[in-house]
Amino acid sequence: MIFAKVLCGNVLALVVLGAVLPQSGWAHGSPTVTQEKLAEDYRINPGDVVSIIVINHPEFSLNGQVLPDGTFVFPILGKITAAGRTRDQIASEIAKGLKEKKQLTRPNVTVNVVQREPREITILGTVRGAGKLVLKENWTILDALGAAGGIASGSASATTRYEFYKADLFRDAKVIPLDLAKIYANDSAHNLLLKNGDMINVTVLDRNQITVTVIGEVGAGRGGTVELPKDGAILSLLNDLGGVTDKAALSKATILRKGKVLKVDLRGYKKGKIENDILLEGGDVLTIPKLEARYKINGAVGKQGEQDYPDDRTLTLFDALTIAGIPPTGADLKKVKLTRVEKGVSTTEEINIEKMLKGDRSRDKEIQPDDEIFVPATDPNKRKWGSTQDFLGLLGLLPSLYFIFRGRG
Repeated sequence: MIFAKVLCGNVLALVVLGAVLPQSGWAHGSPTVTQEKLAEDYRINPGDVVSIIVINHPEFSLNGQVLPDGTFVFPILGKITAAGRTRDQIASEIAKGLKEKKQLTRPNVTVNVVQREPREITILGTVRGAGKLVLKENWTILDALGAAGGIASGSASATTRYEFYKADLFRDAKVIPLDLAKIYANDSAHNLLLKNGDMINVTVLDRNQITVTVIGEVGAGRGGTVELPKDGAILSLLNDLGGVTDKAALSKATILRKGKVLKVDLRGYKKGKIENDILLEGGDVLTIPKLEARYKINGAVGKQGEQDYPDDRTLTLFDALTIAGIPPTGADLKKVKLTRVEKGVSTTEEINIEKMLKGDRSRDKEIQPDDEIFVPATDPNKRKWGSTQDFLGLLGLLPSLYFIFRGRG
């Protein structure tokens, strides 16, 4: 009998409901049980049309639309918050209130959703399917971007680099910046749940914000305007560009950033570690100048004239002679001259490097840019057997003598 009575009430309520919904009002009487099949944990939203059924008490039964502020007014109990709450939570509050107000001793309350407010979001900008989308339950930003076809790759890079895009969420007159890289990594702190009316806008950053310009002694001639490395490190950038040339003045590198010149010492690059590394930013201009420091070496050496003074290390006299190539004969290694000009005064020092060739570097001397080295040739008329040159020359003849005597045997 009770079921039949309620069912009749529901049929009547269908007519009443049609009359009140356009005005977003509430109607007394047992409302319709017609509803969408929603998850048990569905949370009410402003604009949803709900029915409140108090079994056997149609005078307390209502139906209508939740107000924009997320509330509705229930007789006797006053304003009740609906938005963000489940149907069971609202039913429990109403039942508790009716009991506390001594209206009913054992109220049996059911809350149903008759119709949901049309929920939609908007996605604009650099996505494959820009426009409006129907917002589904528990959709996150990542879900919405996927439904829109994803970021239009190729707009900023052949391989989509999310840090090259700017994304914002417009919600309730506020602008929330989005980190696409973390959203696509499904970081819950950034991949937010969406609300009705949200708008997402994705744009490609200006080219000056995603590229740097490299000028100077870059390997393989691959300088120019290039994309920022993912980690922003100069070391990564130079590796991507094939390193630096042998003539790179690494200690004198600079970064031009927003009109300011930043000095950066790159001498640790070849060892794979740059001290006090500066992270690059979009629009930076990295300049690696050519070596200007020189020294001279002349005389009885293989490579004469001006030489580049290395920028990543100090150079000794023995280093310089080794680079130039000391011939096995014809050089007077006891009288190598090192000339240096300091404060306008020129001084020449005579150095015996024979012991250095035998491994004793105790008299090796650091040379400086602009130094001049001269290796005199020996006087063939004054040579005596037993010099280092003779010894080195003899070593070169030993293989030939071996084969000659072997052949006679």
